[in-house]
Amino acid sequence: MHRFMINKMVVPTGIGYEAVEITKNNVPGFKVAILDDFDCDQDYLFYKLEAKIKYTLSKRYLETGTDPNGMKYTTLRDDEVS
Repeated sequence: MHRFMINKMVVPTGIGYEAVEITKNNVPGFKVAILDDFDCDQDYLFYKLEAKIKYTLSKRYLETGTDPNGMKYTTLRDDEVS
């Protein structure tokens, strides 16, 4: 399971969210951020942050490939999730 601390950011160019993973042994974990205009729908911006976190995690744990018959597949990288 991954836990993230979410920070809302207001910067000169807009509003954003930053998700920083909280790890058990204080080793730097994932860091994901998203930014949009001041007048954006902030609920939707948070939804986009969640989607970006899921995408980032999937890139870490999933790999895609093509088997000898030409079929594409997605599998767990190294057959495990830490």
